[in-house]
Amino acid sequence: MNSNPMGLIAAAATAAAAQLAFLCFESPPLSVSS
Repeated sequence: MNSNPMGLIAAAATAAAAQLAFLCFESPPLSVSS
C-alpha cells in the first residue's frame, strides 16, 4: 500500500465493473429501468 494505490483501485474497479456487467446481463432490463 506504500507503492501506489492505483493497482488496488484498478483491481477494485475491474471487479466492480465485472460484477456490474454480470448483474446487468443476469438481471432483466426491466429491473434496470432507472
